[in-house]
Amino acid sequence: MDAIQAFLSNLPPVIAYLALLISTIIENLFPPFPGDTVTLVSAYLVGRGYLNFWITYLITTLGSLIGFYFLYAVGRLYGRQYFYRKNFRYFSRTTIKEVESLFERRGVWIIALNRFLSGIRAVVSLVAGIANYDWRVVLGLGFVSCILWNGALIYAGSAVGENWNLVVEWVKRFNIVVFIVVGIGFLIWGYFNLYLPAKKAWNNSNNDTSQKN
Repeated sequence: MDAIQAFLSNLPPVIAYLALLISTIIENLFPPFPGDTVTLVSAYLVGRGYLNFWITYLITTLGSLIGFYFLYAVGRLYGRQYFYRKNFRYFSRTTIKEVESLFERRGVWIIALNRFLSGIRAVVSLVAGIANYDWRVVLGLGFVSCILWNGALIYAGSAVGENWNLVVEWVKRFNIVVFIVVGIGFLIWGYFNLYLPAKKAWNNSNNDTSQKN
């Protein structure tokens, strides 16, 4: 993070804004890329007066939205079976299935909250495309989500100034909570949609066998 800060602060402002735009696009396409960290560093530079708040807000929001919508388009173009067959590391068959299970119950809400689900936000946009959600709905909800999340990060990072690492820790803790909640949700879904139906089928099979005997 210190390296990112040094890198951005040594760039001319115009180039720094361009670097922010590229980083926020990339972090959607390549989930391990620390896009939120870059946004927080930019917020720190806003607090130092090096970058303009509104330009930084606009640039990071635009980049996040472009990356989100690009993956939506890819998912819609290639479809479920392509990604199931390829089983990419960060867009694995298992992860896509898990996110699809969330879409079955709260599809619109999952899209609206995608920026707050940093561990799976890239998969959310991909699955929205796979599920053929209306592009206007996806674009609108994705925009709202980007505005809320990026605005919160930039405001918090610029407000705490030198202690911006506190916001980084807050984001990490928030992500842990999200992972736990999503994990519990997957377990509940699996219990009701996989375990109970399988148990019922097994019991029915045993009852049929008993009746025949």
